[in-house]
Amino acid sequence: MASKRKNNTAHARNRSAPKKEFRYKDLTPKQQMLFKVGAIAAALLLIAFIVLYRTDRLPHLDGSLYFRNGALKNVAENDLVINRESGKYGENGRYFIVGSIDKPEGYVDYPDLVSASDKYRQAFGFKPENSKEGFVSSVAVQGCLSDHEDLIQNVLGESDDYMIYSGRIDGVSPEKQNVYHASVRTMVNREEGTGYYYKYGTAYIENGIDDSCVMVQISYKNAYKKEVPTDDEVMEELIKFVDCVNVK
Repeated sequence: MASKRKNNTAHARNRSAPKKEFRYKDLTPKQQMLFKVGAIAAALLLIAFIVLYRTDRLPHLDGSLYFRNGALKNVAENDLVINRESGKYGENGRYFIVGSIDKPEGYVDYPDLVSASDKYRQAFGFKPENSKEGFVSSVAVQGCLSDHEDLIQNVLGESDDYMIYSGRIDGVSPEKQNVYHASVRTMVNREEGTGYYYKYGTAYIENGIDDSCVMVQISYKNAYKKEVPTDDEVMEELIKFVDCVNVK
């Protein structure tokens, strides 16, 4: 009985004993200095990151072009440039060089053919220096946001009553050794009642960059079917332009 009373007394004493208040230890002067240095360093790193990000000086791991002071960097006048960000331009875009083109002989610039809302995208249009010579009306050269396989299949799959396709042509250009995949088509514009015949030669050039290629398209328009060039004539002129393209 005495033992039980002793235990109860000890238990009551433990319950009535005040708990020790937890207190953080004050930092030593050395610890305070280290804390301040760390906070300042973190703030400086954050500021540096923001500045580098806004001035587009962080590494581009995807290989896209740098945009600084309102312009793309390291882009030549004859480079073919695409933008992979739909609806976003300039500093909000994501631009890549997919190739370049040497200006072909006998042709002059025709920029209206490839005009776009994105002024930083670079594509090229040409027309014959003398429109009375040859059969070409215009030529467009530009980068595409799809693989050549997808594009050529889409073209060959669009046949209707007004279009006749000769099929797919694979080859390698003689000088630059560019690998291309092409098609030739004829279109009769009957709906407008003009009787015009259109002939198109389109080549998609492999460039070694995923989900992109370079497109060359020659267009011809005439009112008389007998003056429409043959598929072989279209391909001969088309390959001249394929040889003007430089790909990576």
